[in-house]
Amino acid sequence: MNDPMAIAKLQEAAAQNSTEAFKEYVRLTEDLNEKINLRGMLKFKSSGAIPIEEVSGVDHFVTCKLPYDDTDSCKPCKSAHTADMFDCC
Repeated sequence: MNDPMAIAKLQEAAAQNSTEAFKEYVRLTEDLNEKINLRGMLKFKSSGAIPIEEVSGVDHFVTCKLPYDDTDSCKPCKSAHTADMFDCC
C-alpha cells in the first residue's frame, strides 16, 4: 500500500532496526488491505484440509528451456506447446 504513514513506519523500522515500528507497519497495511483490496473484504469459510486422495494429481511438469516463440527449433517443444503440454527439452 502506498499510504504515507505505513511507508514512514517501514522506513523507521529499517533505519532503526525497530521491531515495534515494523509491527505497526504490518498493522497499518493489514488495516488498509481490509478496506481497499477485494481480497481483504472477503471472508472465507474453512472446511478443513482436503484429503490428498481427492486432489487430482499431475503426472509430471517440466518447463521448456526455449522461449515460447522459438519452438520451431525443437520438435518435442513444438508438439508439446501445440498440445498445451510442457513435456519437452
